[in-house]
Amino acid sequence: MKLLSRMTVAVFALSIGTSFAGDDGPPAAVRAELKLASEAANAKAWSQHPLWAFAGSQTARGLDGAWRIIVDSKTGRTHERAEFQLFKTEAVWDGQRYWRKGRSGGVHPIGSAFAQRTNITNAWLARRGYLRPDGAAWTDLGAKKVEGRSYLALSASPAGGEPVELWFDAGTHLLAQSIQRLSTTTKTTRYRDYRREHDAAIPFLTETEESGDTDSVRVTHVDALDSLADGEFARPSPPNDFTVAGGKTTVPMEFDGFVVVDAMLNGRGPFAFILDTGGRAVLSVETAKQLALPLAGGARAGGAGESTTSARFTKIDSIDIGGLHLHGLSFAVIPLQYDTVERGARPPFAGIMGIELFERLAMTLDYRNQKLTIEPLTSFIYSAHGTFVPISFTDDMPLIAGKIDGIGGDIALDTGSPEPLVIQGYWAGRHGLGQRLKQGFPLVAGGGMGGSILLWASRADLKLGGNTLPRVVSYYAEDEAGAFSSRSEAGLAGNDVFANFTPTFDYLRGGVWLEPTPGFAEKPFDRAGLTVAKPRRELFV
Repeated sequence: MKLLSRMTVAVFALSIGTSFAGDDGPPAAVRAELKLASEAANAKAWSQHPLWAFAGSQTARGLDGAWRIIVDSKTGRTHERAEFQLFKTEAVWDGQRYWRKGRSGGVHPIGSAFAQRTNITNAWLARRGYLRPDGAAWTDLGAKKVEGRSYLALSASPAGGEPVELWFDAGTHLLAQSIQRLSTTTKTTRYRDYRREHDAAIPFLTETEESGDTDSVRVTHVDALDSLADGEFARPSPPNDFTVAGGKTTVPMEFDGFVVVDAMLNGRGPFAFILDTGGRAVLSVETAKQLALPLAGGARAGGAGESTTSARFTKIDSIDIGGLHLHGLSFAVIPLQYDTVERGARPPFAGIMGIELFERLAMTLDYRNQKLTIEPLTSFIYSAHGTFVPISFTDDMPLIAGKIDGIGGDIALDTGSPEPLVIQGYWAGRHGLGQRLKQGFPLVAGGGMGGSILLWASRADLKLGGNTLPRVVSYYAEDEAGAFSSRSEAGLAGNDVFANFTPTFDYLRGGVWLEPTPGFAEKPFDRAGLTVAKPRRELFV
């Protein structure tokens, strides 16, 4: 179950499409259009000022808030902030690294190989490199016509970056639209209401459509600057919104497919939560009603399948997990499917907790003894016998370099998955594995918030951090949307892989410690040929 959590929309964070490199510079038609676009936007006025500051308002996921962004016109460094009633967000590109501070309040870098190529392209776009086609490979995509308006579409691949598709208005030659193919989604950004500020043409309205949501930024003020305060492009400050009694706490951790921890919410409970490295704080609608929490906003949330569901937002004043106390944490409130959260005679799951814990705390998952040890990252010192394996991020899910049947790729580490290994169709197709994997046993599985998904079951050798796990049960996915449609990952490892280790997640140092723990026996592969689900509470009572 993966909640799409990116909340901010930058005026200059344009998008990515398909591009073809040229050997002899841009074609004549491309050069002609770029010259007209440069004149229309007045590229000279833009480059005369080293820094630009834009302020205004943002509507995102049904919430309204204040917004601002600082752009370095020479290097493409950016610092974007948004402040909503329930939470604040920040995003910084410092020229080398991209830092995200999401609605959870925590901070982590977005720097996987795929993400870094995207970062490079967005920095090129932020400094309006398309008005000075330096070092990019271009192609002419021809004339486009949508809803009676005509456009000239180009595609560019900045050096070291992902390709981006840009549509220029055929009449004004100002940038009107961009289309970005991200890891699992497509983002379309439209640029409206151009006005002259400091002689440069600036879009005062930007609308971004992704996964069924349309967010917007309205600019109200523009400043051209010569200097900034020190630290403007530094990593955002981490939150100071939690305490751990005694500096360290160990709490019970249930492991039966999912990893589950109990939490007290506003002094009530306990409530059972799935611990999910790839998720952000999610609360079921039923739990929000039980706690009489006010709701705000409205968005779409996605999961493992191709469907999306509605989401609103709230804030919980007090959360206690053993000796860990957090305050003022925002949650997305989602109508979770009953067959995902039901637990037989026990109360259903209350929701998900994920990155908001891992961004603040070193987390050791002891599957064998079913214990979770929690310690603040700032004071944590690893003292066990594991191997440190670097992690990276394309979004919220931690990734490590691994191998599936001897072929390398990024493996997502997903404690929110009860399965051993899911192999991504895009990666498998690139390496000629798709047809072989489809010879496995076909089955339809529940996809949580994303609906049902078709998988093919087989076995594969998995290598993580120098450890080889032979003949792991593997599920091959060919989804067109959702968590199993990634263009940037090879696969997703779940709890039946992690249970071979005692992993310690250490986001401050950018890695996970993997300590092999012998004795785990994976559950037998289910060959019954049927699935039993309980979609409503009143059934089978």
